[in-house]
Order: sequence, then structure tokens, then C-alpha cells
Amino acid sequence: MAIVEFKRIETDAIYSQVIDQVLALIRSGVLTQGDQLPSEAELARQFGVSRSSVREAMKALTVLGILESKTGVGSFVRESHPSDAAFALLEELAEEGGPFEIMEARLLIEPEIASLAALRRTAPDLEAMQRNLDANAELVAREEPIMEVDLEFHLLMASASRNPALADCMRMISSRMRKGFWKLMKGESLRVRGRPSLYLGHHRAVFEAISEQNASKAKAAVTKHLRAVSEGLEE
Repeated sequence: MAIVEFKRIETDAIYSQVIDQVLALIRSGVLTQGDQLPSEAELARQFGVSRSSVREAMKALTVLGILESKTGVGSFVRESHPSDAAFALLEELAEEGGPFEIMEARLLIEPEIASLAALRRTAPDLEAMQRNLDANAELVAREEPIMEVDLEFHLLMASASRNPALADCMRMISSRMRKGFWKLMKGESLRVRGRPSLYLGHHRAVFEAISEQNASKAKAAVTKHLRAVSEGLEE
């Protein structure tokens, strides 16, 4: 393992600055292909940040092929000369917010959206959501990408809440979820066998609660789904 020292981080966009320091050491040759990075706990100590921030940074670098994660062993430098495309996605991460920041916002907002949707939904809302679920089921059966239809379900739920401010918040979040970095990480997560059908089942549970106008059940179902999505991104 290469012996390196990292600087403490004291500003916002923590994961982005963790990434910057790791990349700087790779580009300068201090860390080279095959070198092992310190453990997650040690990196958190050196950077002076939470382990979740380190985990997000390591996940980003791994998804982009710059690091390689070996279960039970650690993270290793895989690519000493990252591509321009990788740097473009990392810049996007810094500007738009990381996937875990997006999930944090969703966990704060969407359970309340679901609760209101259960109380205020109309027959056309339910019809639109049912069509979405049917389309999702067809894609799952054909093993085709579900990302866009998955996102549409959440936007339909926001529309059913009849709260324009919350619907606008969800549209803003969804615009970030259409960016390259989120799509890259969510796409990798959805390639895990059985996960698309799992998420479809979650959506059906949310729909059922909204159909029944059971606000607490809808809120709990959305929370369960989003926590599963967040855990899937971390794997």
C-alpha cells in the first residue's frame, strides 16, 4: 500500500473534494495502478469527514473505473490515466450534487408527497399511475431499462399531491436524476438481478396505499422504497 497523507476537508461538497484529492495523487504519480488506498475508516479520519462521504467518493471513482473495489480487501487504483469522459462526469457530480445528496432530499420530500397524494388523488391520477405500472411491468418482463418509467411514477405521484411547490421540487430533483452521473450509478444498481422487479413491487405498494387513500400507509411505502434505492446505490 502506498503511504500517503490526505488533507482535512472543511467545506461543502465533501465527497467532491475527497475525489479531487484522490485524483490529484493518481495524476501526480503518488498513487499508481495497483496501489491500495487506506481503509474507509482511515480515509474518514484523515479527511476529517464522515464515512458516508468517503463511501460516496469511493463509489463514484469505482463506477467510473478509476478505482477497483475488492470485497473484504479494499479499494485499489485501477486506472492511472482517467478518461476525459470520466472527468466530465466527476465535474457534473460536483456541480449537480451526488446521488446520496439526491436521495437525502427525496427521503425528506417524497414521503410527504405520497401522503398528500393519498388524500387528494383523482380518478385520472390513478389511471395514469396504473398505466405507468403496466408499462414498467412490461419492461421488467422483457428485461429492458426501467429508469425513465420508474422516474415518471414519482412525478405522477407529485402531480397527484395537488401541491405545485412540491411538484416543482420533484421536477427539479428529477432533472438531476436525468444527469449522466445519477444515470450511471442507478443504471449499475438496476443491473442487479431481481432489483427492477423489487422496485416495481414497491411502486405497486405505494399505488395501493394511494388508491385506498391511506396517507400513513403511502408514506411508509415510499420511505421503504427510497431506503432500498439508497442501499442499492451504496452496494
